[in-house]
Parts: sequence; C-alpha cells; structure tokens
Amino acid sequence: MRDGEIAYKNVVLIPLAAYDDGTYAAMLIVREFDGLQRASGILGHFACALDARKFALAYGMTEIDARRDAQPDPAKVHEWNAHSQPAFERAA
Repeated sequence: MRDGEIAYKNVVLIPLAAYDDGTYAAMLIVREFDGLQRASGILGHFACALDARKFALAYGMTEIDARRDAQPDPAKVHEWNAHSQPAFERAA
C-alpha cells in the first residue's frame, strides 16, 4: 500500500507497507532532487500498515539527516583548498 509522497529536505520520501504473511512489511523509496530513486528493502514487519509506513518515514528522515550531517562545511573546504599544496609537481 502506498501512502503518498512526503517532501523532506530536497528529497521525496515514499513510505510503503506491503502485506506479508499476516504482517505489514515497511519499505521506503527515496527520490533525490535529480529524479534518481532508490528503494530500501524490508525495514521491518508491523501489525498494521500505518505503523509500517510511520516507521519507514521515520527511518528515511533519520537517514537523510545523517547524510546531511556527514557533508563537509563549505567554508572549511574553501579554507582548506586555499591553503592546500599540490601532492606532486608535473615535469616540464
């Protein structure tokens, strides 16, 4: 069961719940700003579809937040590049 698309920090999260042998499997599709989509696999099994979708959405938000935190600060990258030295010189 698909329960809409949620825009979150320049991506679109699509939480899914699929009935699977008496429970609902939580899954997530993440669509990036450039249109690239990727799917999670089964994130867990839940008693109802709503709980499965809520878990998939929370999982996706946590993943996106962690991804954003892992990116370097542009100001620090610029400062580092300004003071960097080449690792080798080309022969003339």
